[in-house]
Amino acid sequence: MPFEAVLINDSRGAVPIVLDMGVDLTKGKVYPMSNVSSHSLDSFAFNGDITLDSGSIHRISGYTRPDEQYAFLVKRVYHTDEDETDPVLQTWGRYDSDAGVDPWHKADTRLFNWLFNKVEENDTYQNCQAEKLKFAWRLRAFQPFRSKKFVGKISLHKSLKDKDNDRETALKPTKAFALMFPEIPHADLIKIYDQYMKEFVVRDFTVHIGETKADFALAYSHTQAASENVGHSCEHKSMSNSCMRYKINPESHEPHQFKGFPHHPAEAYASGDFKIFYTKDDIGQIGSRCVVYIDGDQYLAGPTYGTTEQSIQMIEDALTVASNDNWRYAERDEWIGAKLLRIDYKDCFVAPYLDTYPQAMTATCCGNHLKIDSCGEIDASDYSGLLSPDGCRSQCYECECRVHDDEARYSECTGNTYCDDCFYDIHFYCNHIHEDCHDSEGVTVYYMGTWGRDCDRYHQSIICDGDAVVCGDHDYWMAGDCVFSEYDDEWVNPDMLDDYFMSDDDGEWYPISQRAELSDGSEISIDEAKEKGYVLNNETNTWNEGDDT
Repeated sequence: MPFEAVLINDSRGAVPIVLDMGVDLTKGKVYPMSNVSSHSLDSFAFNGDITLDSGSIHRISGYTRPDEQYAFLVKRVYHTDEDETDPVLQTWGRYDSDAGVDPWHKADTRLFNWLFNKVEENDTYQNCQAEKLKFAWRLRAFQPFRSKKFVGKISLHKSLKDKDNDRETALKPTKAFALMFPEIPHADLIKIYDQYMKEFVVRDFTVHIGETKADFALAYSHTQAASENVGHSCEHKSMSNSCMRYKINPESHEPHQFKGFPHHPAEAYASGDFKIFYTKDDIGQIGSRCVVYIDGDQYLAGPTYGTTEQSIQMIEDALTVASNDNWRYAERDEWIGAKLLRIDYKDCFVAPYLDTYPQAMTATCCGNHLKIDSCGEIDASDYSGLLSPDGCRSQCYECECRVHDDEARYSECTGNTYCDDCFYDIHFYCNHIHEDCHDSEGVTVYYMGTWGRDCDRYHQSIICDGDAVVCGDHDYWMAGDCVFSEYDDEWVNPDMLDDYFMSDDDGEWYPISQRAELSDGSEISIDEAKEKGYVLNNETNTWNEGDDT
């Protein structure tokens, strides 16, 4: 697999002392690598040979991520094989042994063989030319296996690049099948999915009924069972789509939505007016849940969230038994008057998004409850877990102030939400990629504006894209404002132009030290003058035709 290195750090601590900037190396320049090997202690560090600007070969060390101790950012170069007949493999990348794909390796032998048989049985395979659609090689490339971290999902390498970076993506089974075999009709994929669930996922649910804080927190935030295709309606919903399913002390792979909360938002239901019906499978994972308002002897249920149709049906059967067949899914306004616990936190209330209308509440005079009220000042349509009467829904990670959802800014780099001021303390808008970027991703680039020299911040990709260049004084400039000196093999910005001149002969730029002024007033390089037979007149300091004898 080809590699290339880009010099991003020209500090002496990173660049070997034996190399000189401007002679051996150029910042921002791409250097193809050969004889590449990985560092034995770090899979992200690579050694390889590059051809220096001076023409000699030098072995350098680089890193696949920006790192202050490495001068070079190493990138793998991936090429699409246009001769590949299989469209999926053409997108995935090279899948032969030269690319590191072991044709005999199976990450999950049972799943590999089962999938191969299911695909081979499908009409799509029977009706295609096997040499064009290489289903077996697709399985060898993607290497699907049953995820242990995300139970019920299938993990795979989505591309050769992901395989090289040891990056596995966990997908729901149907999405994984569709990614590997997009030719198979969706209806057939659903059938394969159902067969997969019966073959690999054992379902043994039991129903539980609770009304304590712990019961509500468990049903909402405990690990949920593997999800099947659940039909969506006002009454039945997929638990995977629930915004209230996260923990208050989340693991690293989960959203930190409720991090630091004193209670899970669902615990507010534990006022005595509600019960929670939920199912657990044989390993304790949650299969479905339903919050029910008990109004006298009548059970008024909110939507049932589930991972399977089976577990949802078990909730409804349990409701029938518990209510003596006196239950139904609540209609609009039928939860009015129901009380939730009042849990104060940071000038707001810890409480859930209401799945029924009205989505509004009022704080009661006793100070202990929030009552569902069509005229309530508390907006309960908020998914954040914190409800506030003034509409502030998000909290700034930096200053901890509350901000409106439409004013809150999320950082892809840090994974946190900020108010506008705090966000732009550490971010900037890049006019090159037209996105907000974190300061760590930025470089200062100079350009010539209306009033002279100016500068702006850009995402570092502007250098690799060639729109900005690193000049001889180590500043970044927009390429359109610079000229390139072939003689020095470096870019010259407007601040450096006084030290350069353009030859009247070949139009190239040279340092002043190489200027030869001819007797007719034109200026060319000394090398050009010598080639044309000019000699220097030391008295006039001009170059004349002829010799100096």
